[in-house]
Amino acid sequence: MIDAKLKIAILYDTLGADEALVEPKPRRKRQATPPREKEDREEIFDALQELGHEPFYYVLDGRLPSLHALSRCGADLIFNLTESFNGDDTKDMNLAAYLELIGIPFTGSGPHAFFLAQDKAIAKKMFAFHGIRTPFFATSYRGSIEHAHDISFPLIVKPLAEDAGLMRDLTMAVLEQSLDQVRAWRASVTFDLCGSWSWKTNGSWRRW
Repeated sequence: MIDAKLKIAILYDTLGADEALVEPKPRRKRQATPPREKEDREEIFDALQELGHEPFYYVLDGRLPSLHALSRCGADLIFNLTESFNGDDTKDMNLAAYLELIGIPFTGSGPHAFFLAQDKAIAKKMFAFHGIRTPFFATSYRGSIEHAHDISFPLIVKPLAEDAGLMRDLTMAVLEQSLDQVRAWRASVTFDLCGSWSWKTNGSWRRW
Protein backbone atom coordinates (compact mmCIF):
# COMPACT_ATOMS: atom_id res chain seq x y z
CA MET A 1 0.00 0.00 0.00
CA ILE A 2 2.95 2.32 0.67
CA ASP A 3 4.22 2.00 -2.90
CA ALA A 4 0.76 2.51 -4.38
CA LYS A 5 -0.39 5.77 -5.87
CA LEU A 6 -2.66 7.39 -3.29
CA LYS A 7 -5.31 10.03 -3.61
CA ILE A 8 -4.38 12.40 -0.77
CA ALA A 9 -6.55 15.24 0.50
CA ILE A 10 -4.57 18.15 1.91
CA LEU A 11 -6.99 19.34 4.56
CA TYR A 12 -6.79 22.87 5.94
CA ASP A 13 -9.16 25.32 7.57
CA THR A 14 -10.19 28.88 6.82
CA LEU A 15 -12.96 31.30 7.67
CA GLY A 16 -13.51 32.19 4.03
CA ALA A 17 -12.33 35.76 4.31
CA ASP A 18 -8.76 34.51 4.53
CA GLU A 19 -9.06 33.16 1.01
CA ALA A 20 -10.52 36.32 -0.52
CA LEU A 21 -8.38 37.94 -3.16
CA VAL A 22 -7.48 41.55 -2.50
CA GLU A 23 -7.77 43.81 -5.53
CA PRO A 24 -4.34 45.41 -6.07
CA LYS A 25 -4.08 49.17 -6.06
CA PRO A 26 -3.37 50.78 -9.45
CA ARG A 27 0.28 51.61 -10.05
CA ARG A 28 1.68 54.37 -12.16
CA LYS A 29 4.77 52.41 -13.09
CA ARG A 30 5.15 48.73 -13.73
CA GLN A 31 7.17 47.21 -10.93
CA ALA A 32 8.75 43.81 -10.71
CA THR A 33 6.74 41.60 -8.37
CA PRO A 34 8.88 39.49 -6.03
CA PRO A 35 8.11 35.77 -6.13
CA ARG A 36 5.43 34.80 -3.64
CA GLU A 37 6.51 32.48 -0.89
CA LYS A 38 4.58 29.24 -1.05
CA GLU A 39 2.19 28.23 1.69
CA ASP A 40 2.95 25.04 3.61
CA ARG A 41 0.08 23.25 1.89
CA GLU A 42 1.51 24.15 -1.51
CA GLU A 43 4.93 22.78 -0.59
CA ILE A 44 3.27 19.58 0.62
CA PHE A 45 1.21 19.36 -2.59
CA ASP A 46 4.36 19.61 -4.72
CA ALA A 47 6.21 17.02 -2.63
CA LEU A 48 3.35 14.53 -2.83
CA GLN A 49 3.15 14.99 -6.58
CA GLU A 50 6.88 14.35 -6.92
CA LEU A 51 6.39 11.10 -4.99
CA GLY A 52 3.84 10.00 -7.59
CA HIS A 53 0.67 10.52 -5.54
CA GLU A 54 -2.47 12.41 -6.49
CA PRO A 55 -2.92 15.28 -4.01
CA PHE A 56 -5.82 17.69 -3.91
CA TYR A 57 -6.90 20.49 -1.59
CA TYR A 58 -9.87 20.25 0.73
CA VAL A 59 -10.82 23.30 2.78
CA LEU A 60 -12.99 23.41 5.88
CA ASP A 61 -14.61 26.83 5.76
CA GLY A 62 -16.19 26.67 9.22
CA ARG A 63 -19.61 25.61 7.92
CA LEU A 64 -21.14 22.20 8.53
CA PRO A 65 -21.66 21.27 4.83
CA SER A 66 -17.89 21.35 4.26
CA LEU A 67 -17.43 19.08 7.26
CA HIS A 68 -20.14 16.61 6.24
CA ALA A 69 -18.87 16.39 2.66
CA LEU A 70 -15.41 15.39 3.88
CA SER A 71 -16.55 11.79 4.29
CA ARG A 72 -17.35 11.71 0.55
CA CYS A 73 -14.15 13.35 -0.71
CA GLY A 74 -12.80 10.00 -1.99
CA ALA A 75 -9.35 10.35 -0.38
CA ASP A 76 -7.21 7.35 0.52
CA LEU A 77 -5.37 9.49 3.05
CA ILE A 78 -5.89 12.92 4.62
CA PHE A 79 -2.90 15.16 5.25
CA ASN A 80 -4.30 17.04 8.22
CA LEU A 81 -3.18 20.68 8.40
CA THR A 82 -6.23 21.96 10.29
CA GLU A 83 -5.68 24.06 13.41
CA SER A 84 -9.25 25.13 14.15
CA PHE A 85 -12.86 24.94 13.04
CA ASN A 86 -14.73 28.17 12.40
CA GLY A 87 -11.91 30.05 14.12
CA ASP A 88 -12.07 27.97 17.31
CA ASP A 89 -8.63 26.43 17.86
CA THR A 90 -9.90 24.23 20.71
CA LYS A 91 -11.75 22.15 18.11
CA ASP A 92 -8.62 20.53 16.62
CA MET A 93 -9.28 17.44 18.73
CA ASN A 94 -12.87 17.30 17.47
CA LEU A 95 -11.68 17.36 13.87
CA ALA A 96 -9.26 14.51 14.53
CA ALA A 97 -12.07 12.56 16.20
CA TYR A 98 -14.29 13.18 13.17
CA LEU A 99 -11.58 11.86 10.85
CA GLU A 100 -11.39 8.72 12.96
CA LEU A 101 -15.17 8.45 12.88
CA ILE A 102 -15.41 8.54 9.07
CA GLY A 103 -12.60 5.99 8.83
CA ILE A 104 -10.14 7.80 6.55
CA PRO A 105 -6.48 7.47 7.63
CA PHE A 106 -4.91 10.82 8.44
CA THR A 107 -1.55 12.29 9.39
CA GLY A 108 -0.71 13.87 12.72
CA SER A 109 -1.96 13.30 16.23
CA GLY A 110 -5.20 11.67 17.21
CA PRO A 111 -7.94 13.26 19.31
CA HIS A 112 -6.54 12.02 22.62
CA ALA A 113 -3.17 13.69 22.03
CA PHE A 114 -4.87 16.92 20.96
CA PHE A 115 -7.03 16.81 24.09
CA LEU A 116 -4.00 16.46 26.36
CA ALA A 117 -2.09 19.15 24.50
CA GLN A 118 -4.95 21.61 25.05
CA ASP A 119 -4.01 21.74 28.74
CA LYS A 120 -0.45 23.04 28.98
CA ALA A 121 -0.18 22.18 32.68
CA ILE A 122 -1.07 18.52 32.06
CA ALA A 123 1.34 18.40 29.12
CA LYS A 124 4.16 19.79 31.28
CA LYS A 125 3.46 17.29 34.07
CA MET A 126 3.57 14.44 31.54
CA PHE A 127 6.91 15.71 30.20
CA ALA A 128 8.29 15.85 33.75
CA PHE A 129 7.07 12.33 34.50
CA HIS A 130 8.98 11.00 31.50
CA GLY A 131 12.12 12.95 32.37
CA ILE A 132 11.76 15.58 29.64
CA ARG A 133 12.99 18.97 30.83
CA THR A 134 10.44 21.75 30.60
CA PRO A 135 10.42 25.27 32.11
CA PHE A 136 9.02 25.67 35.62
CA PHE A 137 5.54 27.13 35.64
CA ALA A 138 2.56 28.25 37.68
CA THR A 139 -1.15 28.18 36.88
CA SER A 140 -3.77 30.66 38.00
CA TYR A 141 -7.55 30.87 37.66
CA ARG A 142 -9.13 34.29 38.22
CA GLY A 143 -6.28 35.38 40.47
CA SER A 144 -6.09 32.19 42.54
CA ILE A 145 -2.88 30.18 42.21
CA GLU A 146 -3.66 26.53 41.44
CA HIS A 147 -0.08 25.26 41.05
CA ALA A 148 3.30 26.94 41.33
CA HIS A 149 6.94 26.01 40.97
CA ASP A 150 9.60 28.31 42.38
CA ILE A 151 9.48 30.76 39.47
CA SER A 152 10.79 34.27 38.98
CA PHE A 153 10.83 36.92 36.29
CA PRO A 154 10.95 37.04 33.28
CA LEU A 155 7.75 35.12 32.57
CA ILE A 156 5.55 34.22 29.63
CA VAL A 157 1.85 34.68 30.40
CA LYS A 158 -0.53 32.67 28.26
CA PRO A 159 -3.95 30.98 28.39
CA LEU A 160 -3.87 27.39 29.56
CA ALA A 161 -5.70 26.10 26.47
CA GLU A 162 -4.67 28.50 23.70
CA ASP A 163 -1.82 28.38 21.20
CA ALA A 164 -0.34 31.85 21.50
CA GLY A 165 1.75 33.19 24.37
CA LEU A 166 2.21 36.82 25.32
CA MET A 167 5.82 37.73 25.99
CA ARG A 168 6.07 40.26 28.81
CA ASP A 169 8.91 42.07 30.52
CA LEU A 170 9.98 42.01 34.15
CA THR A 171 7.65 44.54 35.76
CA MET A 172 4.81 43.59 38.06
CA ALA A 173 2.62 46.29 36.48
CA VAL A 174 2.84 44.57 33.11
CA LEU A 175 2.12 41.22 34.73
CA GLU A 176 -1.01 42.64 36.33
CA GLN A 177 -2.03 44.07 32.95
CA SER A 178 -1.60 40.61 31.43
CA LEU A 179 -3.69 39.06 34.17
CA ASP A 180 -6.48 41.57 33.55
CA GLN A 181 -6.46 40.55 29.89
CA VAL A 182 -6.58 36.83 30.49
CA ARG A 183 -9.21 37.22 33.21
CA ALA A 184 -11.42 38.70 30.54
CA TRP A 185 -11.06 35.40 28.68
CA ARG A 186 -12.39 33.61 31.81
CA ALA A 187 -9.80 30.90 31.46
CA SER A 188 -6.93 29.44 33.42
CA VAL A 189 -3.50 30.79 32.59
CA THR A 190 0.07 29.56 32.89
CA PHE A 191 3.21 31.46 33.79
CA ASP A 192 6.26 29.91 32.15
CA LEU A 193 9.73 30.79 33.34
CA CYS A 194 11.55 32.12 30.27
CA GLY A 195 14.77 30.36 29.44
CA SER A 196 14.75 28.33 32.63
CA TRP A 197 16.77 25.53 31.04
CA SER A 198 19.75 25.65 28.74
CA TRP A 199 21.34 22.77 26.81
CA LYS A 200 25.11 22.58 27.17
CA THR A 201 27.48 21.06 24.64
CA ASN A 202 28.38 18.19 26.97
CA GLY A 203 24.74 17.12 27.05
CA SER A 204 24.03 18.14 30.65
CA TRP A 205 21.28 20.45 31.81
CA ARG A 206 21.84 23.51 33.93
CA ARG A 207 19.44 25.94 35.56
CA TRP A 208 19.56 29.62 34.56
